[in-house]
Amino acid sequence: MLNFVRKLTKSDNFLYSINKYFFREWSEVAPISIGRILPGVALLDGKVYVIGGELESCIIANCECYDPRDNVWTPIACMEEPRCDFGLCALDNSLYAFGGWVGEDIGGSIEIYDPISNTWTLEGYLPEPRFSMGVVAYEGNNSKSKSNNIIINYDSYMTVKFINIFSFI
Repeated sequence: MLNFVRKLTKSDNFLYSINKYFFREWSEVAPISIGRILPGVALLDGKVYVIGGELESCIIANCECYDPRDNVWTPIACMEEPRCDFGLCALDNSLYAFGGWVGEDIGGSIEIYDPISNTWTLEGYLPEPRFSMGVVAYEGNNSKSKSNNIIINYDSYMTVKFINIFSFI
């Protein structure tokens, strides 16, 4: 388990150091290259991805990948749209980014990251713009799709009536 620790500065809180919990012990791992607040974080293929966020009041598109085997952070392709406070999850060897703050507006776009080609692609829009949401990848039964993979997102700021189910083939 990795724990993201924020260090308080005069101007802002930002992602400063990262600790891992392994066999009941905490230890610090290599520092991330770009400190940030409100990033998306997801685990894909044994690596931790820290995506976007905010740095010194600027929303960023920068992304990094942590490999715990080598204890190293690697920059990866930037998102198409800088965003923070968005939903992120891994599904079918890809990362899916939903909504968030995009510029000065609440965004509704969906981006997909392909780690093999190291590219982000805009892949559609949410029914309504959202931010500060939880997102989960779920492999369940879906008779309308060739795939059983479903992404469910819910808006933690709103009520339960804002549950959406997205099927990706």
